[in-house]
This record gives sequence, structure tokens and C-alpha cells, in this order.
Amino acid sequence: MRVAEFAFNYARSVGRKSVTAVHKSNIMRRADGLFLSCCAEVASQYPDIEYKDMYLDTACLNVSLWCHMTVSLMSCDYLFDVM
Repeated sequence: MRVAEFAFNYARSVGRKSVTAVHKSNIMRRADGLFLSCCAEVASQYPDIEYKDMYLDTACLNVSLWCHMTVSLMSCDYLFDVM
């Protein structure tokens, strides 16, 4: 929850319009499922910020293709080691 709250507070403070949760819920069903449900719960408290979720593989592809775009990503600790 604290990671999601920080991500949304940060996005609001720097003027970002969306936050994306990066996950591998197809493999890590319980851990990332809990992460996604917590993110969705926090996102409901920030109606002015768009919330999306994205698989890690897709996020890596998008970051490499559109590296010039500024995005706000949040994830569990172990996934950003891959990116």
C-alpha cells in the first residue's frame, strides 16, 4: 500500500496524469495479485490520476520503444531488477 500511495502522491506532486503498476501476475498470482488489488484500492482515492496495470514484458517493450516519454511506473522490488 505504501508503494502505491507514494507513487500516486509523487505523480500528483510533479503533475503526472497516470500511474502504471508493473507486474507478473500471470506467474506470481498471489503476490502480484495482492499488489494489484492494493494498487487499485489506492487508485480509487485519486480520481484525477489515471491508473493502469501492465505485464512486465509489455512494460519493458514500451520503455524501450518509447523511451522519450515520461511515465510513472510502480512495481514490487524484484521486477525492476529485470528492467
